[in-house]
Amino acid sequence: MVIGFEFRGFVEQAIEAAISHARVALDVFRQPEVKKNAMLKEEHDFALGVAWGMTLKAASAYMVMTKGRNLDDEEFAETVRILNERMPKIREELFREG
Repeated sequence: MVIGFEFRGFVEQAIEAAISHARVALDVFRQPEVKKNAMLKEEHDFALGVAWGMTLKAASAYMVMTKGRNLDDEEFAETVRILNERMPKIREELFREG
């Protein structure tokens, strides 16, 4: 099954929102006490994980709300493929902030 145009558009929007939220996470995890307690070496990598996790969760929630079911394996894989395609832009956006 190929994902529809509407779903792909939603995933693209979810990525943009996730980038914004990941920037906030990056700021939070740069705080010395938080970084120490979370045992982070690279807060940028954690922020990338936040962006991925938020996007995957949003895609899953979208499918539950619109289709009444979870993502199937192909939809999940396509969401990951879209994230992977966008990884250079996600990294650029996060790392541009410092």
